[in-house]
Amino acid sequence: MKYCPQCKQTFPPPDGAAESVLSSCPVCGSSLTDRRILAPGTVVNGFTIIREIGHGGMGVVYLARQVNLERYVALKVLEDSLTGDQEFVDGFFREARSAASLSHPNIVQAYDAGIAEGGIYFFVMELIDGENLDRYVAEHGALDLIKGLEIASRISHALAYAWEHQHLCHGDIKPENIILKANGEVKLADLGLARDYRKETLRPGEVMATPAYAPPEIIRAESEKVGFRSDMYSFGATLYHIFAGTPPFPGDDPVQVCSMQLNNQPKPLIAMRSEVPSQLSILVDKLMEKSPNNRPESWEQVAGNLDAILRGLKHSREKEEIAILREIQNRNQLRLKKTVIAALAVLALILAVLAALQVLRSGTEPVVDLPHPEKAPVGAPPVAGPAVEESGPADSQEVAVRISKTEALAKWNALKTSLPAMAPEDASRELKNYIEEHPFDVEDEAMEYLNFLNGKIAFEKGLGEFRKQLYACEKECQGKTLLRSSNENELRKGMARIDSLFGAKYKSLCEQAPRFDVDPASLDEGKKTMLVQYRQALNTRLSQIREHQRIEREKKREAKEKAAREELEKKQFMEACESEFKELCVSVTAVSDREAAQNFSDSLEKWRSKYASAAPVEYKEGAALLRVILPDAFIPEHELLHKFRTKLAGQEILPGYRFCDASEKGILCQYRSDSGVLVTSRIPWEQTRGRAKKSVLYRVSVSPELFRCLSGDQQTKLFKCLVAERHPEEFYQAFLDRATGISANSKPELLRAAGYYLSLFAEPEVEEESQP
Repeated sequence: MKYCPQCKQTFPPPDGAAESVLSSCPVCGSSLTDRRILAPGTVVNGFTIIREIGHGGMGVVYLARQVNLERYVALKVLEDSLTGDQEFVDGFFREARSAASLSHPNIVQAYDAGIAEGGIYFFVMELIDGENLDRYVAEHGALDLIKGLEIASRISHALAYAWEHQHLCHGDIKPENIILKANGEVKLADLGLARDYRKETLRPGEVMATPAYAPPEIIRAESEKVGFRSDMYSFGATLYHIFAGTPPFPGDDPVQVCSMQLNNQPKPLIAMRSEVPSQLSILVDKLMEKSPNNRPESWEQVAGNLDAILRGLKHSREKEEIAILREIQNRNQLRLKKTVIAALAVLALILAVLAALQVLRSGTEPVVDLPHPEKAPVGAPPVAGPAVEESGPADSQEVAVRISKTEALAKWNALKTSLPAMAPEDASRELKNYIEEHPFDVEDEAMEYLNFLNGKIAFEKGLGEFRKQLYACEKECQGKTLLRSSNENELRKGMARIDSLFGAKYKSLCEQAPRFDVDPASLDEGKKTMLVQYRQALNTRLSQIREHQRIEREKKREAKEKAAREELEKKQFMEACESEFKELCVSVTAVSDREAAQNFSDSLEKWRSKYASAAPVEYKEGAALLRVILPDAFIPEHELLHKFRTKLAGQEILPGYRFCDASEKGILCQYRSDSGVLVTSRIPWEQTRGRAKKSVLYRVSVSPELFRCLSGDQQTKLFKCLVAERHPEEFYQAFLDRATGISANSKPELLRAAGYYLSLFAEPEVEEESQP
């Protein structure tokens, strides 16, 4: 679904279509944003969506229920078009954390913010049951002065608190973000969450702030000037709206409204509503100064002024009420006196008539004592005469109004003849003095001329800044310093300066120039063509740098891929080296004759020629060791035992059996019978199943004295015999461990290493043999 942040209208996709194809608003022409609608029941990070309760330029606000705390909250979901901008997202969460740390009775409390499943960026805040000021003013008209000032005072104190504690700005102050609760409380919503956190500002009509309340520096994209004084301008426009009943620059066209914010001066608030205190009208004008530096210095100053105006208004209203009560009392007393006098007059008349009748009857003329009425108050009508009407104040007021209008018109006629000869600043000052002297009788022509002067002042100021930047760009162009730079950021900044120079500000100046009798073609003093060409040269230089960087990146990528291939090849080489060497180590145990020994020797040489140049040192030494211990002669094991019969004599080679001698038939040994007689017997080789033979061979190998008595061939044969008895995997690992660090230059050392290899294994258990 598409949404227009200016018109605040949604545009669903046509029937049968997955999404709308509109890119701009058909009503106002502003760019449309994508809007994600969450269905009721959707759970967002522990908050269950109930229904939509509002939407704005940043996203949709839902009524939601926090599951764990069982409370209702307001959950705002950011627009997808904003979440794609990492700079905006970082700024949003940074300001959200600051807002959550605030605790003020007139600020909507922030609870939580984060990213939920599905890429939903959300912000959770206190749910306020009330009506915003925009809707209230639309339904009931401008606010009562005291009520409006109380609201303004509370909001200004809230903004002062936010700035003092977290240096937090609002970014979009407007009546819609001020909520009135049923109990009279006032809350400021979206504090710190309505700003545009990006460095680049959009063009007029697409600013993040609402155009009717947007300060000029935001509309002009002057990010360096945006701060807490920008909020003051929006706050001033909000006060204007709630006290006058209409924004200072009403309108449906955002571009036109932004243009008026930049160039026009609003009609004084006191001229829109005569009962507005002059101090309040002056404060609103001060808040809505076009230059941020001319606005109040702090929120404390604004809040103090509002409090003073409120106190004065309350005191004045109390005095008026007292005066009205006294006037009513005086009128009642006067009416009572008039009634008494009239009654006395009637009574006197009745007595006179009665006296006359008495005279007629008696023929004599009696003397009648009439009662003496009280002295009538000053201004009372005569007793017997017709009532004299009081002259009310209406006529005198009407005369005063006519005199005031006449004086204002006369001063304006005199002033407008002298204004054209003045400097714009002096003329504007004179006009403002005239408006302050005659706030109720300002001629429309005077307001139009003031707007013209303010526009001209702003135009000349903007033109001066533009030509200052133009000179700097021209100087840089003539020096061509950037064309010798290899810094991509500097080149981009140089191009951005030229783009900014002939961007929105330049176009705005060209549009305004005819209004002030300036030829648009003279603005750039003929330098635009030169600077545009220079920008093209910078762009070419930037393209060259980027191409060079691309080539370097490609080289690095190729080098990285080459290194990865070499690493892979090396890994594969080492795996093959290890695998084949393992096979050699295992196959040496199967060598049983000279032919097998020759085959093993050939395999070993192949391995050496293939891997020896790059193989690890342990494999090289292991190969040398294998080559040395390769048996050259295959002598029977019993010959070795017979050779050592003297040194082995008497050693227990089987439980209860002591060695005497060995022959090809078996082992000759002695044991003691049950009766204690020493018996000599021969154990056949097949009966020992190799256990006795291995035990004897092991004893020879682990005895350095016995091992050194053997010749090289005998040592090799002994080693081979014992190796054949071990598990190949154990032999492989132990062989490598023993081979590491052994020099391959001396055969005896290698032979001793091969012999000592056997010491890595525990002495094998000898099975208990049955007695022969």
